[in-house]
Amino acid sequence: MKMIVITLCILLLMIGFAIGYQAYLEDTMKKYIAVVEEMDRSMDLGDYEAAKEEYARLKKDWLKSEKILTISIEHNEIDSIMEQFAEIDSYFIKNIYEDYYQTSYKLKLYFRHLIEKNRLNLETIL
Repeated sequence: MKMIVITLCILLLMIGFAIGYQAYLEDTMKKYIAVVEEMDRSMDLGDYEAAKEEYARLKKDWLKSEKILTISIEHNEIDSIMEQFAEIDSYFIKNIYEDYYQTSYKLKLYFRHLIEKNRLNLETIL
């Protein structure tokens, strides 16, 4: 009986951790999507300096939270996001913004993918 109680406690702890991590990941990705959309609005207005500042904030936050997010994110997904960051870096360095919207769209797509991929559902649990 004691073993069953211990096992149940461990199971509940693991489920609690998974739910907490999912909430953190979803909130973080939604925040990143909002920042990219804010960058898009700044680019629409031609305010490239504001877009650069928002991008710097996004990249700093990403690099800080990347360590935590690697628990469930595959390395190729991280590499894909880092490639998009590198492209945006090059746009701001060269002051050429022709393909910016394509890159920002991909970045938002990757962030949305991470939300969907890591969403808890019956298949994930079983």
